[in-house]
Order: sequence, then C-alpha cells, then structure tokens
Amino acid sequence: IVATTNEAGRNGIHQSSSFPTAMTPWTPLGNECHEEFRIANTTKLHCGYGKVSPLSEDGHFCGGVPMIPGFCALPKRGQWKAPIAGEEIDMNDLLPRRFGRSSYQSRLQPCKSVSSFLDGRYEGESFDQEWVPSSCSSIPLDPYTWSENKCQTTITMLGDSHIRNLFTATINGFRGVRYFAEAHAGDAIKESGIVYAYEWRLYQNESAVDRLDVHLNVNQKHPDAFEPCPCGVDDVVRCLRVGFIWAPSFREQAFQMHYVTEWDSDLVIVEPGNAYERNTAVWPKWLVILDELMKENKHLHLGIVAWPWNIENVVKERTSILTNWTGPEASHSTRKSFWLHKSGLYDGESTKQGQTLWHFACSLGKEKVPNDRIQAVEPCTDQTDTSQIRGFATVHFDAFKQRSRPEDGVHENLEIRIGHSNSGGRETNTIQPTNHSRSLLGWRH
Repeated sequence: IVATTNEAGRNGIHQSSSFPTAMTPWTPLGNECHEEFRIANTTKLHCGYGKVSPLSEDGHFCGGVPMIPGFCALPKRGQWKAPIAGEEIDMNDLLPRRFGRSSYQSRLQPCKSVSSFLDGRYEGESFDQEWVPSSCSSIPLDPYTWSENKCQTTITMLGDSHIRNLFTATINGFRGVRYFAEAHAGDAIKESGIVYAYEWRLYQNESAVDRLDVHLNVNQKHPDAFEPCPCGVDDVVRCLRVGFIWAPSFREQAFQMHYVTEWDSDLVIVEPGNAYERNTAVWPKWLVILDELMKENKHLHLGIVAWPWNIENVVKERTSILTNWTGPEASHSTRKSFWLHKSGLYDGESTKQGQTLWHFACSLGKEKVPNDRIQAVEPCTDQTDTSQIRGFATVHFDAFKQRSRPEDGVHENLEIRIGHSNSGGRETNTIQPTNHSRSLLGWRH
C-alpha cells in the first residue's frame, strides 16, 4: 500500500510518491468551522481577473468555491480513512497536479538550492499547473512525505497576510482541496495577536486525522497550540505540525520568536517586514536573533521570502542585505534560503495575484475591495503559494529528517533580548518553553 523511496531512488531516482496511493480522499469530520472561514448570507468572495469575476451563471460558485450560506471554506477537522480490503482507489488520479502527487516519477534528485528550483517552468492544464524545475525535482505537497523520517515534524511561519496565504495553501494542499478561499481577520483581532495551529496525525492502521485551531488574543493569553507528538500512544505513528503567527514587523517577529523553540521547530518561514517596514530595510537585532536560534539549534532551517513592494530604495537595500546574510559565506548558510517574490515562480496569467497586494485573491471578507485590486483567475487554486511552499520543503528537506542526536534542537532555555531602551538600559525577555498538554480526545473519529 505504501510506496516508499527505495535504494534506487536514493541513488538517482527520486520517487515523488512515498505516500499511500490507496487512501480514501480527505473528508471533513463534523461541522466544526472557525467563523471567519464560514460563508454567511451576506458574505462575498472576491475573486476575478481585473473586473471579470469567476462567479458561475447561477451564482452558486465563485472560483469553484460553493456560495452556500453556512459552507465552511476551511473545516476544523478531517480524516483520511485506511483502505478497505479489495478497495482500489488511486489518490494520484484524484488529486490536482499542482500538489506534485501525480503518478509520474522524476528521475532527478530533489533540488538543493533556490536557484536550481527556480530554473524551471509551469506545466499542466490551466489553473492546475505545477512548477517543474529543469535539472532537479520538487518534493510533493504531502503530509506523508514530509513526515516520513521521524515522529514529529514542525514548521513555524511568521508574517502578515502573505504568509497566512502560504499557510492556507499548505493546509489545503495537504488535504488535496481543489478550490479554496482565504479568510481575512479584522485589524482589532490582528492587533491582539493570532496563532493558527494545524496538526496532522498518522495512525498504525494507516488512517490519518487532522485539525486546525485558531487562537485569538495571544498577546495577552498564551495559546495552548501544540503538545508533543504522542508517538507510540493510542497507535499514533507520527505527527506533522504547521503553525502561523501573525507578526508583520521585525520587532513583533522578534517578540514571538520564542514559539520557534517552544514548538521544537524544524523549519521556520518568515517574511522580512514587507509593507509594514517602509523605512527599515532590515532590523539588525532581527538578524542576530535568527542567527542565535540557528546557533542554538544545529538542526533548524530558515526560509525567508520577500515581497517587492513599491518602496524601491528599501527593497533594494533589504534584498542586498538578505542576499549576503543567506549567501555561501554567511553563518549557517547551508540551512538558510532567501526567495524574492519577483521570479519565474510568479509569472504567467494562470498564477496571477494582486498587482498591488500580491495576494491570493479568492477571499472571504474585505467586501469593499474591488476585483481590480485583488486579482485571481478562475478557478481559485493559488498555484503560486503551492509552488512556493513546495520550494521551501524541497530545498530544506533535510530539516524533516531524523536528528543525529537528541540534543540537536532541544533547548530548555533560550534568552532573547528584545532591544528597546528604558531607564535601566536594555530590557531582557527570557522566554522559557513550556510543555502545554492538550487532551487526545477530539482527534479520533
């Protein structure tokens, strides 16, 4: 049932299907939904290219997303059922190609650098195109593949709505959802702090379940986001965890960096300020904190993606600084990557995003934003973020492998100094990871 990478694959043939091919498709469990993802009677989905909206003639679908009152665009829980004896279901034939889980096999090794990954082109049918590197291969967007090497794998994302888009595309990619929408939180909610916590668990009988939790007001109340993966308990085999933290500025990201250690992260994905930092190219303390995290955890990988907002001087300087800071001469360079949103990955009409906002555009809320400011092409599939997260997973796949020693990446105390001055000099915040426990009830159907 499980086609795993064999010795031939390790020596020259990369099999992009190391996940069960006979699983049933993901299906939601119950009717639990976070309200910002639920379609109400007055909710409008904003999608379209220019002033052309992909609203179906009967008005029941927008970019493929059902316009049904009460429909949940991102259910809280779901499951993949184990195959039944004699049942023949090939998930490769059911899933969109852009997730990279089609039945073909690449004879190329996975890409090891950003430049090799970006040397490629889109292939496939319109609105379901897959980024295919020319001289290497791309890891599929698949929880089985990403978690196959160890008990617990954790990805931590920090940033604004662009990284939230990336988070949403990642979760829908894991689930194999063909069309989806993105929810926008209000300013008051964002200012109080938001954490999204997604967890996928595989069981001994090869069934799997997942859940998404949204934690609000986290600046005042510590979120009970994740517990350590209970491998070997209740037949749990392995877990894949993805967390998103709303932190758009350098200082906010620095303040929230304790989650990287607390969640025992393997890969951190962060954006460097973008439009929230129009006067500062890069805050030096931000670089110091990231380097300290990587020094303390010799397993940790870091991916940075920058959007080229119309602040030319700042973007030019920021790009230069980050290119050097992640370059071959930099510390921890083999575990760092830097991606610019200006690349072939974001070209082509079928990958169009907002000209002004660089946003995935099939969105809930934001009723006052006209279609010519938030752009997408029917259907709503977000190929660019799908390609981007596969790029991160491919270049940083070593982060998902088993650690050589238990102490690599497990730290009881990491002091992070957030440098603002007061009457006593520099204020020091000592962040200590805590093992919050959450009941296993609610995972099993």
